[in-house]
Amino acid sequence: MTTVLEIDATGLVLHVEDACVETTARRAHRVLFQRTLVADPPPPELSRAITLLHDFLACADFGRMRAADADLSSGRTGLRVRISRTQDGSIVWEKQEELT
Repeated sequence: MTTVLEIDATGLVLHVEDACVETTARRAHRVLFQRTLVADPPPPELSRAITLLHDFLACADFGRMRAADADLSSGRTGLRVRISRTQDGSIVWEKQEELT
């Protein structure tokens, strides 16, 4: 059970592999937080990603997300979900193409 994600300047991409999007986001948050404990000093992008995931977990309506798209609840292998912050500070997400 490995949480894989990509971090870039505009947000992050979760690779949903064997769980729903909420569980994947929680796993990713835990993994990133653990990385801060061994990084000296932690890279700034790591702190930004942790904050973004924390805010996503706090404000997302996961029940509504899963009801609107069964892929987000099935843990279908290869699904990617991009999470980013808009200029007004709100959190947005989008489902992306499957990994090949």
